[in-house]
Amino acid sequence: REMIWQLGLFIPSRALTSGRGRKTTGRQLSLALPTHQDSVDLPPTSAWERMADEYRILGISTTFHPMGLLRPRLPDRMVSINDLASLEDGTPIQIPGLIVCRQRPGTAKGITFLLLEDEFGLINVVVYPSLYETQRQHVRSTPLLVVHGRLQKTKNNLNVVAERLQPIEDMQLVYPYEGKDVGNDHPIETPAEDVNPNTIQLVELTSHSTDGPRKRADIRAVAPDSHNYR
Repeated sequence: REMIWQLGLFIPSRALTSGRGRKTTGRQLSLALPTHQDSVDLPPTSAWERMADEYRILGISTTFHPMGLLRPRLPDRMVSINDLASLEDGTPIQIPGLIVCRQRPGTAKGITFLLLEDEFGLINVVVYPSLYETQRQHVRSTPLLVVHGRLQKTKNNLNVVAERLQPIEDMQLVYPYEGKDVGNDHPIETPAEDVNPNTIQLVELTSHSTDGPRKRADIRAVAPDSHNYR
């Protein structure tokens, strides 16, 4: 945590560098101040905070994937990319993930293709024009989605034909974990007072410890922008 604080003196935030006008250097001015002070013990970071910090500073996370940390909180009916090979063509599925690429080529008759990533790999999601028109915002900008649709198997290719898109934060979560073995490092140990304990609140996601609440770690604020092609 102390290293992240020190890096913050030299690495400007995305908010400071994404706007118009002159970019700030992100470097603190030298001040002739006494450096002797009492030692302060900082609480350890949670897995969710470390992942959010990596996305914020590096643009990628080499340690965790959002779905790997959220998976224990999702209903068992949600499948992962690892599960798809064992399912039959046409099977109705619900698959959550991070959208890393969006493509709407002019030659595809209005079809949009999403590339969904979870902790195990990548899968193509096919969005037909009728769904695009009714859920345009989610197709174009929501980073973490649950895709409700059907598995499409053709030879060696796997696709998901989307029938409905749902932001992950609208999902009813499994809490408290209902006997799942999730270890001691999950995104939330205790929900904050202003967090609805029945839903996954990515905007308000907070880590807690016995010392009280720590900082907010909003994955939507630091998730890498998807690659969009036409």
